[in-house]
Formats: sequence, structure tokens, C-alpha cells
Amino acid sequence: MSTGKNIIIAGLGLGLILLAACGGGGSGGSGSSGGGSSSSSASSSTSSSSSSSSSSASSSSSASSTSAAEPTDGVLTQVTNFGTDPGQLDMFVYKPAGLTSNRPVVVFLHGCGSQAAQYDNETGWTKWADQMKFVLIFPQVTSVQPDGCFRYYMAEHQMYNAGEPLSVVQMVNWVQSHYNTDSKRVFVTGFSAGAAMTNIMLATYPDVFSAGAPVAGIPYKCTESPAGLDNCLKGNVTLTAKQWGDKVRAARPGYSGPWPRVSIWQGVDDGTVAPVNATWTMEQWTNVNGLTQTPQTSNTVSGQPHRVYGANVVEAYDVIGTGHQFPIKPGTGTEDCGSGYPGQDNGICASLYTARWFGLDK
Repeated sequence: MSTGKNIIIAGLGLGLILLAACGGGGSGGSGSSGGGSSSSSASSSTSSSSSSSSSSASSSSSASSTSAAEPTDGVLTQVTNFGTDPGQLDMFVYKPAGLTSNRPVVVFLHGCGSQAAQYDNETGWTKWADQMKFVLIFPQVTSVQPDGCFRYYMAEHQMYNAGEPLSVVQMVNWVQSHYNTDSKRVFVTGFSAGAAMTNIMLATYPDVFSAGAPVAGIPYKCTESPAGLDNCLKGNVTLTAKQWGDKVRAARPGYSGPWPRVSIWQGVDDGTVAPVNATWTMEQWTNVNGLTQTPQTSNTVSGQPHRVYGANVVEAYDVIGTGHQFPIKPGTGTEDCGSGYPGQDNGICASLYTARWFGLDK
């Protein structure tokens, strides 16, 4: 860890099954394990009584803890017994010092073969949580998945009120019941497999997440089984914008909106997730939001090509010189962030621009 903060890490198998497809490789998307060990020096955990299933993060289904200590300010802390956890995930929370009520929540979903502790400081998200005062939730895959991947490529984990998506929402419920956070400002982002899961969370729980930011991921339901994953990753899928959008609309029959805003980030030299996946993701979410696929604005931000669709409803970054890695800008400046894996110095801090786009600085 780059900032010397104490963290908690739960055990996680780092098998290589589907690793090249899900996790962070080096520049150019080599698909290496990228599992680098964390430098954590302390551990802590907290627990609460189990909760029942819920379709809304504002629900009171997650019961408050009655005896366990709360997560320590400024420490990545594991929370146990946050709910029924049908997806068999671990939950980690980062709560900044000085947090007041009615603040936002951000869920960050990691890539394959990784742990939550490799994405808090390294991506810059904890820096902005400290400054902007919001809670971070880091779901983490357990040893039930030897490859360390979220099961984003399996139909049973792409559904509303089931599997990994429900586990993530139960984590949100726990945070809201403990910290009185703003139920209208819940956001989700993630890298690689976590980006694919980001699209799943937005599709299955549009009433919970008001916006999301997938970084180097595939669209919602590009595949519903491992057999189809390779075609998605290599860009060998042919669907219209409406067909992509129909997949999202089918995730919540009867739900008519509003649909989440989406910020899409993709390295143009990604050799693991074909960059056309970012185009498909744009087509999916512009169609769902009733927009054309023609950008309203095209410009550059910190030297990176950037497009905006509608009234800032969907945006897309094509990050130049980037493989299958998370855009960071190491340094001590006010707009600098991140260091080391899974990041690559591209002169732009993706977490900062995403935080601002989410409105976390307000």
C-alpha cells in the first residue's frame, strides 16, 4: 500500500482460471496474474447480525450491529455477517474520519486474481474519500472462486435479487443503516471483471445505483456462460444498440426508469478486453437512456479523448497508451493519485474525474 494505512485482507485464492480474461495484466493487457502482495501491517474486523434479502439499498433489511466494534476511521476494515450473502463475498469498508450523515457511498469492484486492498490507495479512491467525505465499500471474492474473479460471466450472477449482485446490495444496506448515508447517492465502479460487475449492478439495481463507471469491462450480459466469454473479450459479438439496451431492460421487467448515468473508461491498447467493448457499453447505456450514439460533445481531458452523450448522461474516455490497467497520475499534486499495480501513469487520475462526475465533491 502506498500510504501506509492499516488494512484488512481476507484470504483469497489466486488461481489462474480465466485470469487473463478478468484481471489486470501489464501494459498491453498481457493478462498476468497481477496479484501482487499487499504491505498491510494490521488487521481488524467488525460484524453485525445477519440481514434478509432486499431489492433496495434504502431498505432496513440489514440489521445494525449490537455488540461488535465499528470499522476504524481511515482503515480498510472487513465487515462480517452483513447479510445472507448469497454470492459468498467478503465485505470491506473504508470510512473516512469526520464523516457526517447523508454522505454518498461508492462501491469499488476489483479485477480477477486481486484483493480489495490492492485497489483502495493504489487507485486513489481513499484519497478522495478522505477529502470529499464518502464511504467506500470493497466487495471481495472469496476462495469459493479459485481464480479470484467475480462470476460476471454466469447467468445466475447477472440477476436481480440473487447471487453476487444481491450480496453487494446487502453491503450497501449495511453501510446505510450504520452511517445514515444518502440513499440517492450510491455509486458503483470497478476494473476489468469488476467493470463487468459494475454494468451488472447498474442493470439489476438501477433503483439503488444512480451512476456507475466501468473501467476496461464488457457490457451487461455480453455472455451468460464461460463458453461465450472469449468472443466478448476479443470483440467478436455483433449486436445493435437496441439489442444491447434490451438486455438491460430485461434485467428488471416493469422498471421504467430513471436509468443510471454511466462513465466508461477504456485503454486503447488493451490486449485483454478488446476496446470495442467500450463502444458496446456506450451503445447499451445510451440506448437505455433514450439517447443517440452520436456524442453531443467531443473534446480532450488531460490529453485523453473524451465524449459526452446527452446532458452528461453517458461519457466515454479512450485512454491513450494504456493497456489493461487503471488510469492513474502518481504524485503529490491536488489532482494526482495512485501508485503501482493495477494502475498505469497516463497523466489522468480516473478516480478523481469519476468522483467529480458522480458529484462526490458536493
